[in-house]
Amino acid sequence: MLRVQGTMTAEGLRQTRELGALARMAQQASGSTTYSAVLGFRRGVPELQVSSSLQGLALDLPAPLGKRAEPSCPCGWRRR
Repeated sequence: MLRVQGTMTAEGLRQTRELGALARMAQQASGSTTYSAVLGFRRGVPELQVSSSLQGLALDLPAPLGKRAEPSCPCGWRRR
């Protein structure tokens, strides 16, 4: 199991084309936020889980996806 944590910025997300829809959504984002990620294996299949409070990252999107930078909004993403 590999655990990492760091800071992601709206600019960095925009530059990461491998993220597809997330990179396109970042066109409407500003600021930065912290994240943590865990890479592990379940029955030999790689599993990646990313979590962030999104505090510090503003999203200029239609409701219910938009948010100001100050509030936190716990969310996570998992890929198998």
